[in-house]
Amino acid sequence: MKRRALWSLLPVAVCLALYWPGLTAWFHQDDFGWLGLGWQVSHGTPLMQALFAPKVQGTVRVLGDRLPFVLSYSLFGLHALPFHLAVLATQIASLLLLVSLARRLTGSHAAGICAAILWTLNTALATPLSWSSVCYQVLCAFFVLAALWLLFEYLDTGRRRYYAAAWIALIFGFGASEFMVVYPVAAAMLALVRYRKLPRSVLALFLPSIAFAALHLLVLKHPAAGPYATHWDARILSTFWTYWSWSLGPGQLEWFEQMSAPLAAWLTVALTIPILAFAAVQARRREFLPLALLVWYALWLAPVIALPDHIIEYYPLLGSIGLAILGSCAALWCWRAGKVWTVLAACLLATYAVTSAIPDWLGTRWHHDQGSHAKALVQGVARVQAGHPGKTILLSGVDRQLFWSGVFDDPFRLLGGGAVYLTPDTPDYWSTRPELGDLTHKYKPPVQDAVIYDVRTNQVSAARLPAVAAANAEVLSVGGESATPRLGEGWYQPEGTHRWMGKRASLTIPQPRAAPAALGIAGYVPAFLVARGPVRLKVGVEGAPVGETELRQADAPFAVEFPLPAALAGEGDLRITLEVANVVRPPGDGRDLGLAVTRVTVR
Repeated sequence: MKRRALWSLLPVAVCLALYWPGLTAWFHQDDFGWLGLGWQVSHGTPLMQALFAPKVQGTVRVLGDRLPFVLSYSLFGLHALPFHLAVLATQIASLLLLVSLARRLTGSHAAGICAAILWTLNTALATPLSWSSVCYQVLCAFFVLAALWLLFEYLDTGRRRYYAAAWIALIFGFGASEFMVVYPVAAAMLALVRYRKLPRSVLALFLPSIAFAALHLLVLKHPAAGPYATHWDARILSTFWTYWSWSLGPGQLEWFEQMSAPLAAWLTVALTIPILAFAAVQARRREFLPLALLVWYALWLAPVIALPDHIIEYYPLLGSIGLAILGSCAALWCWRAGKVWTVLAACLLATYAVTSAIPDWLGTRWHHDQGSHAKALVQGVARVQAGHPGKTILLSGVDRQLFWSGVFDDPFRLLGGGAVYLTPDTPDYWSTRPELGDLTHKYKPPVQDAVIYDVRTNQVSAARLPAVAAANAEVLSVGGESATPRLGEGWYQPEGTHRWMGKRASLTIPQPRAAPAALGIAGYVPAFLVARGPVRLKVGVEGAPVGETELRQADAPFAVEFPLPAALAGEGDLRITLEVANVVRPPGDGRDLGLAVTRVTVR
């Protein structure tokens, strides 16, 4: 028994050897947005709002990405190690559960260990074990495996405490990720294969999934455009093939640039044919477990298969559990069939191991390096703030990669110091993401006097910049929560950097101090808005029209400007009205959408 327990730790050792750089990775990219929830709670935002308000992708993962970051920021601030230790501990628990589950399904403890190792090698694990923002994948996998293990324990022993615990794991799983909606179907399929019948206790598990799916469809608003919009068309086939190739290992040969396409395709086919053949032969012998494990893989991809514009390397994580058990089944069968089959299995497993382990290591190192660069930047800004309290800081020498990993999600608000911008000569890196709109006002300085921090040389200098156009401008970032008090009727909830208006919307903004002045409107035009013709926008100030325009370019930002009468200059506020000729109600979205606005300026 002790020897068996020690062998069960082999997958854990492989996991530590492969992913240890993830333990020392720092926060980067979306992490700062989620940590910002903890910052908001500490600055007065109600906890329930921080935990349950839907984000742009239309999900509410309370346990998956809300609560962990709120607790992490509250308890440890910007220290990332405790967060990664918690994620690693969860993954180790999942590996031990998988060893036990695979042993139950295959009848072999060695096959259970093999399945856990194969899953550890899968390329879908590299990012979740090195990037904090994807911890929900690890947590959801744990709840899936725990719920399935407890269910089998109940069906084997009849002890109802296991059934109750399985329900608890299922409910918690919904808090981790919406992927959990697939669990009852996947669990029922494996129970049917294992027990040759489908107990009523398993059918009852469908109830929370049905309720959860109804909640998502009826209450949560899903994006009609952008990367999270669903497209049920022929692209689902190419999307599935991409995920399949990644899950088998060769698809991640993109790390090696020109080698990737032909080599990945041939190796994927070389691995696919034996897998399908094994499942087919076993099915003819009325052994349906391999076929069920293939279906398991497809089921867990169902929630993302219609997102061709958002193909992510970690989405096959839950489905790859089935492939890992299937691989262990095939290896066990080959071992028992003789030397020739054993050699063939060893070659296939070696191909999978090599083509998976190398991208795993490179991917983990990449996230570690991104975190290191972001950490150096944030700590450097903190030192400058300490030496120049209250001063605006302009960052010089920020390249594209550092912008997206350490600037875009605004980690500097977590420091509590002065404002941080980019120097005017910094390229507009966000221009490659038209769905974000024009973010110049957010990252370029609205001041002339500032402290300049060169991130390349770590040098600080005080300089007076040339005057910039935004220096005397009043800017209202419509997509931010801070704009809400100035918004009148006709606006929907904010979504990232923009906010949708209906047919007509109003807002207030401070008057220009002197004439001449102009009113600017900026935003984004998704393709579905102009599918039947241009968007006709009319703008009024204080009840009088000041101009109108037509927006024609699809999937692109827009920025229009209208001169203001000299009589409107002075002190006080202006009431602005925006009106479009027609609104569009996208499929699956109950709102009448007129225009996505990012900012309004008066200068």
